[in-house]
Amino acid sequence: MRNMKLSVICVAYKKYSEIQVLINCFESQTRGNWELVIIHDGYDDMFERTVRPYCWADPHRVKLHYSDERHNDWGHTNRDAGIDIVTGNWTLQTNDDNYYVPVFVEEVLDYAEACSNVNMIGWDMIHNYKEFGPYKFVDTNLSITGPTEMGAFACSTDMAREVRFAHRDRGADQGYIKDLIGTGRAVVGKVDKILFVHN
Repeated sequence: MRNMKLSVICVAYKKYSEIQVLINCFESQTRGNWELVIIHDGYDDMFERTVRPYCWADPHRVKLHYSDERHNDWGHTNRDAGIDIVTGNWTLQTNDDNYYVPVFVEEVLDYAEACSNVNMIGWDMIHNYKEFGPYKFVDTNLSITGPTEMGAFACSTDMAREVRFAHRDRGADQGYIKDLIGTGRAVVGKVDKILFVHN
């Protein structure tokens, strides 16, 4: 089924340089079946001036939204709102300072098409983050007890809409995974390649 599309929900807050890296990494993908839904936490004029030109240049794939107010909850309220906006078969939750390699969409959608029974797909990542040390490899483990980052997996959009993004604390990544797996219907697959840099 070659018409699958990956929807990326990116929550954002005033990272004017970093968001351009994220947008450009998707514009550089080897497979074009994606959409990037950026939701900024409240309106910001500088963010509008930075991101809106990308939307004008690629209006069907790069979309910019603002929450009505600033929630200041690590973007989690906006993650949940994004689930209602996306139009793809698969949904990825990420942040405005992350990076995905140019073959990312191709690898994930090729896997999804080859393994039509899966509804969650993970991939390996590199942490470039002060709490973990620079460039630390993480073997993604999509289980209730396995450590991961929500930018290191996607789930079917139907599943995301069923579960929603209910958590608002700093541990929401793991809570979201637990909720997805807790449905009892999760069929997990994995692309055994490093496709993501968590900044």
